Amino acid sequence: MQLESRNSQRQVTRVCRIDDDRLIFQKAADVEKNMLQAFECFQFLAKTLKAVQKFCTHVGFYGDISFGLNIQNVRSIGLAFPLNRRLWDDYTCEWDLISVSRTTHFDDLTNLSQTIQGMFREFCRSFHLALDSKIIEEIVEETFMPLLK
Repeated sequence: MQLESRNSQRQVTRVCRIDDDRLIFQKAADVEKNMLQAFECFQFLAKTLKAVQKFCTHVGFYGDISFGLNIQNVRSIGLAFPLNRRLWDDYTCEWDLISVSRTTHFDDLTNLSQTIQGMFREFCRSFHLALDSKIIEEIVEETFMPLLK
């Protein structure tokens, strides 16, 4: 199965496909190594959680929800922050795969900022980067939370 996102010129810009029981997200349909970067993965997570929030409300779900990100091939990428951040340019990771996950109660879906902040902080530590809580909060609020509104 494959889902495609297209721009106004009908060009494929994003692809989601199921491959060996995993969801793979790519920037283009024909470029195998062109995986989404770390920030895009967290943006996708925020959009997914927004959909889950609506779904739980619609079906009257009451319970715990487990979710997470597995970001592959991170050894070959550097962690780049938005341009307005005054952080050192290059952060690298010694692992090929970073996994961050959480379990939250359906009530907590109304305020996901703290959850995503914790996940993003854990992700940054994989790059040996311990950011100040205020910086993490600002990055999450500016970059990921608008997708939840």
